[in-house]
Amino acid sequence: MPLGFACHRSEDLASFAILGAVCLGFGFSILLREFCVTTIQRRIVVILLCGFLPLSPRLSRPPDLPVAVSEATAPVLALCRVSEALRMHIPPESRVFHLASFQPLYLAGFKLYLRQVFGAWTLSSITDENSRRKSGPWGEAEIHGWLDSDARYVVIDPATAAMYRAACEHCVELVLRLLTEHFTLVAVVDGDQGHSYRIRRRRT
Repeated sequence: MPLGFACHRSEDLASFAILGAVCLGFGFSILLREFCVTTIQRRIVVILLCGFLPLSPRLSRPPDLPVAVSEATAPVLALCRVSEALRMHIPPESRVFHLASFQPLYLAGFKLYLRQVFGAWTLSSITDENSRRKSGPWGEAEIHGWLDSDARYVVIDPATAAMYRAACEHCVELVLRLLTEHFTLVAVVDGDQGHSYRIRRRRT
């Protein structure tokens, strides 16, 4: 959980990154109003600001992001390819339980469980069903309800499932047991960056 909590906190931090731009703009406005007394000084500051704006993304680029992205390997195109491949094995409007990224499933038009949209962040080991349902997470009771009778298909990405296991290991063990009892593996769809999507269909 500490690792997952740290990742979650870093995602929250990114939501406030716009405040840096607000502070930067405010600082330049103060500089122009209070310290630039001549037209030439103001023009110099404006030119510096205009030069800084296109340059700053390269200077502060996250190390994991490439400078350029090939059209053949663009993440959006890869996402669309995965969703198309999933549609080949799962009928439209099917109810799908997943331990995987929800984006390709959503693009494919499947019916997903609302509580699963945030992935592992809403999987909970809380046993008090009343408290869990009021606060929105899902756990063993929901897994039983979905996999015992409701979900027609299940999609699991082993690489992503590790995050779910870190959130609630016995919940993932329950999923695997119910898959063995009620579902059959019908296809494996390869994704990018080591991800793969194992598709299981309910036995009739």
